[in-house]
Amino acid sequence: MTYTHIPPLSQVGFVVPNLKKALKEYSDFNDIGPWELFTFEPPRLRNTFVHGVKQTFSMKVAIHESKAAMLELIQPLEGHSIYNDFLDSRNGKGGIHHLASLVTGDLNKQVEYFKKQGVRVIQSGQYSLGDFHSAFFMLDTEKTLGTVIELLKLEGKPPPGEETYP
Repeated sequence: MTYTHIPPLSQVGFVVPNLKKALKEYSDFNDIGPWELFTFEPPRLRNTFVHGVKQTFSMKVAIHESKAAMLELIQPLEGHSIYNDFLDSRNGKGGIHHLASLVTGDLNKQVEYFKKQGVRVIQSGQYSLGDFHSAFFMLDTEKTLGTVIELLKLEGKPPPGEETYP
């Protein structure tokens, strides 16, 4: 299978079992920070699907903007998501979960391209806060590429986090 339409990678996503512990570890290691913290939950997190089935879930997310790429730490909270599956498959140990590409064009057209290539969407959803809106599609590329690829569309000015660490 040839992937020729993956936009430039802009984010590395890690799934962690304990966000507070991970923030300390990442901040202590090579002084990574600051981190903006967000809670993604309904009703702001909506239209969420896991393996094609409508599924409500929530997560705590920490974002660090570096010069090279955005780093994202995700701790699953309520409901079932592919993040829970990832932790379960690793006996509760976190790690690199996905690489994300920011799509500047038509996100749905991009997703359809991959579906035609036989790539399944394993999770998707939308998030809104004020005039900021995002949509994401997690692609089942782990067997081929060794990780999940996320196609991400961001519109509007990202809001400040609920808190900043440190």
